[in-house]
Amino acid sequence: MIHFTTKLTANLAPVWDSGDYYEKQIFQNAIFPAGLGYDSKIEHYRTSEINEVIGYTAQLSKELEQIKKPDSLFMKEKSGYVPGTGLEPVRS
Repeated sequence: MIHFTTKLTANLAPVWDSGDYYEKQIFQNAIFPAGLGYDSKIEHYRTSEINEVIGYTAQLSKELEQIKKPDSLFMKEKSGYVPGTGLEPVRS
């Protein structure tokens, strides 16, 4: 079940695209258990609750994106000073 869920959450868009009307309803209800509403003021869909597995996966994805960025704080914290090339230390 964990393998299936992981594979599903990694491929949400293709799973949605391949589903028919009824499969999309089931899929949508599984991801948004409290349903979806439309906020006309900001012209976006809203929900008060999201499936815990989907929420956790989304959070992990955001964290992984931060790690992958070359200028991320994570990378700056982990990298040490590297001296330039072509300079030899002075020996006494």
